[in-house]
Amino acid sequence: MSDKASITFDETRVVDDDRKGTPDEVRFEEGLTYELPLRSADRWVKRGAAHFTTEEDAANARGASSDVALNLQDQDRRDPSGARRQPAATGGQAAGSNGNGASDLSKKTVAELKALAGSLGVDISGLTTKAEIVAAIERDVQIKSAIAAGNFEDMTVAELEKVAADQEIDLTGKSEKAEIIEALKAGYKPAVAG
Repeated sequence: MSDKASITFDETRVVDDDRKGTPDEVRFEEGLTYELPLRSADRWVKRGAAHFTTEEDAANARGASSDVALNLQDQDRRDPSGARRQPAATGGQAAGSNGNGASDLSKKTVAELKALAGSLGVDISGLTTKAEIVAAIERDVQIKSAIAAGNFEDMTVAELEKVAADQEIDLTGKSEKAEIIEALKAGYKPAVAG
């Protein structure tokens, strides 16, 4: 296992504000990937400033830093109102997808969001605004989390019907949400990673 991990910064950050603008300034540029020691990589991800470049990087570095409160502290520094204390859109996976839940989708460009939606398999056809695309990605993450937890009750009938169709579960004669959920629980086959 490597003692370093690659992370891609979601925003430009200066390591030490006291050195900003001096020859000693250390700067990480938005959109660029850096290979950092595991602890540093984990800290930047927890702060919401970057995301792991690969799942392997995430697995190697996640938890290397014991500073659990970094994410909220850093968010509070940037936004004292506390408005950023909403649950991460990716629920530990990123929607900025990145496996850490720290990426802020609203900071991404429309092109980046479209690419992310494509990689996640989120249908964004007909969506015209950035807010609509962000909402679609966030809802997709919520649905996937609900499915993984067997929490079908948190889904709409249309979403349940789509899952049933994807799983080839027959819903003939079932129109009530409770009936559809019962059929899903009886016939759902989780994907096997491998």
